[in-house]
Amino acid sequence: MLRHEVVGVAPESTGERGRLWYSEPATRWFEALPIGTGRLGGMVHSGDSVERIRLSESTAWSGAAATTDVSPTGLQNLPRIRELLSRARYAEAQALAGEHLLGRPSSFGTNVSLPELLLSFAGDGETTGYERSLDLADVIVRTSFVRGGIAFDREVFASHADQVIVVRSTTSSPSDFKVSFADGAITAEISTVDDTVVLRGHAYEELHSNGEAGSAYEICAWVITDGTVSKAADHLLVKGAITATVIVAVGTDWLGDDAAAYSSRVLDHATEAGFDQLRQAHLADYTPLVRRVPLDLGRSDDAVRALPTADRRALFAKGSEDPELVAL
Repeated sequence: MLRHEVVGVAPESTGERGRLWYSEPATRWFEALPIGTGRLGGMVHSGDSVERIRLSESTAWSGAAATTDVSPTGLQNLPRIRELLSRARYAEAQALAGEHLLGRPSSFGTNVSLPELLLSFAGDGETTGYERSLDLADVIVRTSFVRGGIAFDREVFASHADQVIVVRSTTSSPSDFKVSFADGAITAEISTVDDTVVLRGHAYEELHSNGEAGSAYEICAWVITDGTVSKAADHLLVKGAITATVIVAVGTDWLGDDAAAYSSRVLDHATEAGFDQLRQAHLADYTPLVRRVPLDLGRSDDAVRALPTADRRALFAKGSEDPELVAL
């Protein structure tokens, strides 16, 4: 685990210039707000009754290495292809290259989407004052609303410094929710250990590979709360919580790593640090990067700046001027 020094960093808010915000939850992947570290990522839907985070990890890869992927006639035909190109006989060169240079992958594979992390909240009632946002000043997804007389506030971010995804839920009154994983396109086994729900599987799929090869992965979601946590066979139940933090770690066996050992090591470090330190480390790592280069194309009209991002995009598509949206 890389060690890092945590310093107090207060991000300079970008205001409306660098902030995307919406007045309703995402219903599709393309509407969700992205978080990521370059390795570990998620698409945050910010539902009022169910928070869905579609997880991804760059080494959750199907397929396997092979010795038969390279064309056996490629090398011997390369000089002839070069000669045709030098004589401007491009069509012949392209045809010969298509016949001999292209690889013949048998199980090359692809990056596989991981299952969704679900936080399913109990209770019902009308939802009012809903807002979800992503501010580029700190790349934290924030969600707030009132449902059934209870105020809900959530923060979700992916920490490059600690290589985890952090979900912080705060409510004005004690609330109950379930932590689980959705059924995904790839098979997996789910278990619970203490205050952690664990999902183990392999990145198998048949569209880009043979369906029998792929990296092993493990996803751990650990809950820390002022309420109580009980476990079922495939999920955790949190009850009477005003504040709860869910920390997610993902490991794979890519390049010979041990998926379980990696996720456990990362999770142990993150849970020992706690939410406040994780958040500060995330800001200390990210904020200096985003402050390096600003882009100012002018100020948008105040009436336009006050609109949700979806409305601004719709107006822009009709020809409305919105330089801050363009910069964003």
